[in-house]
Amino acid sequence: MGAGIAEVTMDAGIEVKMYDVKEDMLSTAKKTIWGNIQKKIDKRILRKIDAEKMFMSIQSANKLSQIAHTDIIIEAVVEKMEVKKSIIQEVEQLGNASLIFASNTSSLSITEMAEGSKHRDKIIGMHYFSPVPKMPLLEIVKTPYTSDSTLANAYDLGVRQGKTCIVVKDGPGFYVNRILSPYLNECLLMMEEGVSVEQIDRALTSKGFPVGPLKLMDEVGIDIVVHATNANRDYASKRKGYMPNQGLDKMFAAGYLGKKNKKGFYLYDAATGKSTGTNTAILPFFQTEKKRENTIEAICDRAIYLMLKEAKSCLDEGIISSEQDGNLGAIFGIGFMPYTGGPFSMIQSMGHDSFTAKLTSLAANYGARFDPS
Repeated sequence: MGAGIAEVTMDAGIEVKMYDVKEDMLSTAKKTIWGNIQKKIDKRILRKIDAEKMFMSIQSANKLSQIAHTDIIIEAVVEKMEVKKSIIQEVEQLGNASLIFASNTSSLSITEMAEGSKHRDKIIGMHYFSPVPKMPLLEIVKTPYTSDSTLANAYDLGVRQGKTCIVVKDGPGFYVNRILSPYLNECLLMMEEGVSVEQIDRALTSKGFPVGPLKLMDEVGIDIVVHATNANRDYASKRKGYMPNQGLDKMFAAGYLGKKNKKGFYLYDAATGKSTGTNTAILPFFQTEKKRENTIEAICDRAIYLMLKEAKSCLDEGIISSEQDGNLGAIFGIGFMPYTGGPFSMIQSMGHDSFTAKLTSLAANYGARFDPS
């Protein structure tokens, strides 16, 4: 993630300093960035002389003092609150009171990070999506302490990086991961009912998603999905009819990480990284007595309508400030069916009464988690 953020910043013509205590990590990051630049050279998108000039704008640093006078620091370290807080404290000891500190966390509370800071108004979230050079969305996460100038500077940087930016209020999962969680959980519940990996992924891609939900978890990394889901679990557990699936946690505990270690819901060729088929070894993690026939329509309705319901809750609670942001976030963040215009456009096109009636019908058939109230 750090290399990707550095790359899109470099592309914007902004000088970048990459900091890590380990020289080999910096070297690997720079090799990754140059590899992506080389592809552009090969396709004649960039002249080599221009590419080399761009690449020179990225400098390496293995001491925090070397980045003391930068305008903004974007951290992309391990998803542990204590690590994030310790880095904020170390950065503040550098003495640059005007420095903006942005966290690339996908699930940790930015507000909690800010509460231990001397300059709470300078703390903000900048949640990029992987792979950063290809994914168009940036969630900018504000806390109750974030100043207008900090928000404006983070937004300006995101736009210069070529990102479609939405501003969201800090909360479990922010916006994109929050609407994604019930969608993924429902698909895992359907696996418990005997629906196959292929059936679920085929159903949702036929509906217009660019990748099926189970393949998506493999692509993102099962470890990351588990972490993000667990971060939302306390909040979600207060919801009527909440039914968490434990299968993904069991997969992670057993060492299944998805594409990154070539085994997840699918298996992958060690040399090419391409899928070689579904992984039947994971089925015991989803064995229950709850068997049910699910048509393609039922699979799609159960997954999609929970996402629509959660998107509406995010708007009602002020996590997002507009339907437009909700539509952009869903389409550019998770590939929500583009032809619909996004969750709120989809709800609007069917009419609020029809949407409520559909949720009521799903609640009668599948449980109170679909209840529109």
